Amino acid sequence: MEAYELMGDMAEGPMLSLTFYQTAVGLARKKLGTKFFKENIGHFWGLHQTRPFMRCLKNSAECLYILGQKEEALAIFFELLSLNPNDNQGIRDQAGLYCLELGKIDWFEKLNKEYEEDATAFHHYNAALCEFIKFGDNAVSRNALAKAREVNKHVLQLMLTKKELPDLPDHYGFGDKNEATYYCVLAKDIWHTIPNAIAWLEAVYNKR
Repeated sequence: MEAYELMGDMAEGPMLSLTFYQTAVGLARKKLGTKFFKENIGHFWGLHQTRPFMRCLKNSAECLYILGQKEEALAIFFELLSLNPNDNQGIRDQAGLYCLELGKIDWFEKLNKEYEEDATAFHHYNAALCEFIKFGDNAVSRNALAKAREVNKHVLQLMLTKKELPDLPDHYGFGDKNEATYYCVLAKDIWHTIPNAIAWLEAVYNKR
């Protein structure tokens, strides 16, 4: 299985990578078996023998998303969260964002409630975007955005820049520029797909 994971990591293009990752996932499901899944659901990341499976499953979801199969990708993200609610892989960040992109507001709000203690920029800026989608520019959405800005003040500047964003950072700290970069690299294009969302950010930013 690890060999297929490595080939997926090294493959050129998401379609070929997906083939290797899905092969690894299929082999892992067969090897572990249905009984193992039922007995260990909720604890998968804590079991070392499942980690290659979890990595390949996540990577396959990301490939599917790039290839435009976004509903299928989101379903896998939620499977990962069911297998490991502690979310050592940071799945909830992308899952919540893609719920908003696909208009699944109820799914997003349920997910955000499950991780309501989350103090990350991802959690709070996604929540602000959700309120904007629901209510537009009003006191509720502006209050959510104000809370997000308290968590990380660097996000808005990066969201509004015309410059190319840096690569995903290897690490980040709460409230720092790396965290803002992490969020914007994954979220900026989606914000642009939401009607008037960027104009709303600009209006709020210019009144800071």
